[in-house]
Amino acid sequence: MLKSFLKGIVFLFYLFSGGSCHFPKPLELENITDVIKQVLVDYDIRLRPNFGGKPLYIGMDLNIASFDSISEVNMVSALKILR
Repeated sequence: MLKSFLKGIVFLFYLFSGGSCHFPKPLELENITDVIKQVLVDYDIRLRPNFGGKPLYIGMDLNIASFDSISEVNMVSALKILR
């Protein structure tokens, strides 16, 4: 009973998957490139998303356990952060 059920599931999977793998043709890849270019036509890496709109507030808490070392000459410090 279980074997026939599993065979049915495998058959349905094979049937709906098309029976083979699909590799994109070069023409399809060119279409994808054109779509990406159209989406990014007004993109500016120097501006944040939704520039000119209301900024998104992101809050964060950081708990410091201790400072291990501070070097004022090299302007380097080490600290432990609590998880």
